[in-house]
Amino acid sequence: MVSTTQLQILQYPRISSSNTWSSTPNTITKAFDTDCSFELGNGNDAFGFKIANTNNAEISNYNTEDKINIHLLLNGESVSSSNLLFNGVIRKISEQYSEKSKVLSIEGRSFGEIMLNGVAFKDESNVDFMQHLQSCLDSVKYNNTSFSVIWDSNNPTLKKDGIKIGRAHV
Repeated sequence: MVSTTQLQILQYPRISSSNTWSSTPNTITKAFDTDCSFELGNGNDAFGFKIANTNNAEISNYNTEDKINIHLLLNGESVSSSNLLFNGVIRKISEQYSEKSKVLSIEGRSFGEIMLNGVAFKDESNVDFMQHLQSCLDSVKYNNTSFSVIWDSNNPTLKKDGIKIGRAHV
């Protein structure tokens, strides 16, 4: 039996009025040269892909801060959290020109890289973990106004096994 693999890229457009992303993804079917890199040390976890941009038809479909999920599908399986390969945000969109074509080059970084791009100093104890995380994000934003990560109050408060996320003892 021959196994097949396929990358599926889902784009969740940023909704600026609510500081969140659309809950309905756009499936990107025209991507090529898709790359996901996971780095230790001085590197960054990053993704990139290209889209043909004939007659500038594609450029308005992508924006910085759009969320991108890249899934690795085996043998025709459906998208699920268990086959999520990369979860990040578009950081750079550039146009490349050649004699034969115009191409959009889309690059981004993982949420983990973005989250760890700030340092927070907090002295709290016996607070809900979500409150602690929100406090840390607020601290980073206070010291770095270009830090763009926000906490959505609708994020889950239970782990996958149904147990409440614990308290922070810092």
